[in-house]
Amino acid sequence: MGKFLKLKELAEVLGVSERHLYRQKAAGTFPQPVRIGRSLRWNADEVVKHFTECKNGKRNERGNK
Repeated sequence: MGKFLKLKELAEVLGVSERHLYRQKAAGTFPQPVRIGRSLRWNADEVVKHFTECKNGKRNERGNK
């Protein structure tokens, strides 16, 4: 099982604000988090895959394949 990141951790790693991540999530251009208990967590493997696909041009502007 991969590592799951809190919103604050993910924002720090990516160098963006927490608000930016929420906007990207709402727009559907960023991987959706999973709910663990009452908390939201992002799967680090899915985030890496997302950026790899974006870099390789395999995702359109809505984050879809």
